[in-house]
Formats: sequence, C-alpha cells, structure tokens
Amino acid sequence: MTTTEPVQSSAEKPGQSRFAVVGRQAARFTVIGVAATFVYLLLYLTLREVLSPQPANYLAWTITAIVDTAANRRWTFDATCRVSEKRAQVQGFLIFLLSLVFTSVALALLDAWVTDAGRWLETATLLGANLAAGLLRFELLRRWTFAERKSANSLC
Repeated sequence: MTTTEPVQSSAEKPGQSRFAVVGRQAARFTVIGVAATFVYLLLYLTLREVLSPQPANYLAWTITAIVDTAANRRWTFDATCRVSEKRAQVQGFLIFLLSLVFTSVALALLDAWVTDAGRWLETATLLGANLAAGLLRFELLRRWTFAERKSANSLC
C-alpha cells in the first residue's frame, strides 16, 4: 500500500531554503506561462476571426493548457519521474477548468458592461484574467498536481 503524504521536494538540495526552491519554480513557471499566454492570445485572436469570444477562448485555452501542463511537469516541477503524464494532464485539466472560468467570466462581464468592446479590450481583459488564473494555477500545480508524495512507485 502506498501513501500520498507530501514530502520534501527532490528539487530541494541540502542547504537550499524552501524559499529558493519556490522562487526557482515561480521563475520557470513565469517563463512558461508568458510563452503560453502569448500563444494563447495569438490563438484567441486568430480564432476570433471565425468564432465568437467564448468558443475562441475555450479552444485557445484547451490547446495551450495541454502544452503548458506538460512543460511545467518537466521543467518547473521536475516531476517526470514522480507524476505520470496521465495524472498530470487529468489534474491539469481540472485546474484548467478553474482557469477557464476566470477568463469566461471576464469576457462575460466585459460583454455585459461594454458595448462592442473590440479586440484590443477583449485581449487586455483576457490578459488580466490570465494573470489571476496563472497565480491560482501555480499554487494548485505546486501543492496538488506536482507535490512530492511518499510512494513506493517511481516512473524512472
């Protein structure tokens, strides 16, 4: 029987503070997040030419969330040997749904408050919603999806 209690991260080296580890994770997450957000916004703007705001948002988020989760599993949280791709994507998808709610609500509020907002205001609104969603995503990925756990099973 295996347990799933969180343990010290393998990313932590003797003599390194937890703050340094989290700081390094946050820096890597930010780099990946900025790249993913840039791709997301390009996808959104491209899809927006043929779709209304919400479907364009859903599709752009879905595509970038899959790649973002895989990149964070590998580079931010060094979890390729601890967390299966399947588990990472399933839990990442649940976190993605929360993030999608942020952007969907932001678009709905913009639509309710501003008549004919235009692409630039939509993009700025989505950028702000993505920032809030990114903070939530970092904490949930760090504390839930990619948290170190005591386990007899290793993928490597």
